[in-house]
Parts: sequence; C-alpha cells; structure tokens
Amino acid sequence: MQGNLSTLAPRLPDRRQAETARKFRFLLRVFTPRTVFMEIGPSDCELSIRAASYVERVWCIDAPRRLSQPPCNLRWDAMGGVPLQSIDVAFSERFADPEDVCRLLAPGGVWFVYGELLPAQVFREAGFARVQYFAGALRVPGALARISRTTTTAAYK
Repeated sequence: MQGNLSTLAPRLPDRRQAETARKFRFLLRVFTPRTVFMEIGPSDCELSIRAASYVERVWCIDAPRRLSQPPCNLRWDAMGGVPLQSIDVAFSERFADPEDVCRLLAPGGVWFVYGELLPAQVFREAGFARVQYFAGALRVPGALARISRTTTTAAYK
C-alpha cells in the first residue's frame, strides 16, 4: 500500500492547541457549573471557548478579535465593563493591574497568572489574601517554582 505519510498518520495537534489543552486541564480543578470565568488578554479566545462548555458564564477581556458565532454564555468586553465582585476564576498569560482584577473577583475568587513567577507582595498589596505557585499542575513552594518551565502564580481573594 503506497500513500503519503501525512495522509496515513493521524494529525497531531499543533503547539498552540496542546498549550490551550494544558491550561484547560489545569483550570478544570476550579471549574464548576456555577463558575464565572474571565480570561484577560487572550490571543485567540480558544481557552474561553473551551471554558464556556463547562461554566455558567465566560468573560473574554481585551481580546484582539471576536467570533462571529460565540457560545451563548461568552461575553466580550474591556476590564471596566465587567461587574464588580462577579468573577470566580480569572486567568491571564500576562500580568495585569492586580487591583483591577481583585475588584472584579468575588470573595474566595482566584486569579491565575500563567507563565510568570510574580512576588507575593505585589498581590498582597492589591488586596489578595494568599498566593500560591504551581509548576505544571503541582503546587510548589516559591523557591521551586523559580526553576520550573511552566510556572503559574495563583492569587486568592
């Protein structure tokens, strides 16, 4: 049987899809059907779209583009358009203004900053109660998070 190898082999997900799947699996630990999720500054909204099938509402903040037919529970807006104390779980790949995010989080809410090891003091000064660090999916002390390739900082209100 002769054939092109690309037609015989299954298609492998590209790097971006694999990274989105990794982030989503990480967030599943905090998602419930009643969760209100906010993604800040997404590059492609894929994480927000995936989350929309698991949570009550999704806010996609400062997205560069919008989908023509988004899920019915997905909203686009700027940071100032989100109701105060309405977000249970926030996620960003870049550090945003911690005071703004803290005001949007509901009591007990959490903000995950993916890919950055940030000092706990910055979050505490903004009003967060505690900060934890993750290396991949495991919670680790800050000293070990420094040597991880995939560090996530979690700030809890």
